[in-house]
Amino acid sequence: MAKIISIQRTGSRGVVQFIGPNGADAIGFDAKLTDAEVRRLLPADGPDIEQLRARAKELKVKGDIDKMKPATLEKKIAEAEAANAGPGEG
Repeated sequence: MAKIISIQRTGSRGVVQFIGPNGADAIGFDAKLTDAEVRRLLPADGPDIEQLRARAKELKVKGDIDKMKPATLEKKIAEAEAANAGPGEG
């Protein structure tokens, strides 16, 4: 998930500032939205960590899967998929 820096409202408009997958950014929104609704406007950070862990376990990735960061899991999954593809398939 993106890390919210601030949510500000002025009159009928608002702006949320956040750090997302592509760096710092801001999105304007209707000030009637609740904070929870504003959070749903923000971009996701890629695959859910639980989905990554499940895929890593499927592929029998070595190491402590539950303690790995998403980027590490993605790298290990890609390596395992490439190894499973065999020559000429990937």
